[in-house]
Amino acid sequence: MKKHVPYYKRYYYSDTEWTEDVLRWARIFEHTERRIGSTYTKGKIFYISTVFLGLDHSFTEEPHRPILYETMVFCRWCHRGMDQDMERYSTLKEAKAGHEAMVRKWKPWRKVMKHIINKHILRKEEV
Repeated sequence: MKKHVPYYKRYYYSDTEWTEDVLRWARIFEHTERRIGSTYTKGKIFYISTVFLGLDHSFTEEPHRPILYETMVFCRWCHRGMDQDMERYSTLKEAKAGHEAMVRKWKPWRKVMKHIINKHILRKEEV
């Protein structure tokens, strides 16, 4: 019987493969392509990025599904460090579908920019 390992001591290579050995994980993870999706909207206003995190980002007690993937939307003209949207997923399949959904959501960028300007997220000199 395999011993129980707490979620915070699991270092993931994929949805299903993980190790307790952080040094082994780091060596492999360093040379692994972690980007699942990378898309710019028209005019390169927004950048949508989906990546494999390698660590469980659910931060909850077990049992749970590990959160291993993340999609974030970054705005080219917004205040530095302002991410616009974010979703996290447990599986590669969910991450790929989530990336496409986020691209569809942020594709009509004129409507989105109006929303951002109205919320005063954009720097005044760039409006």
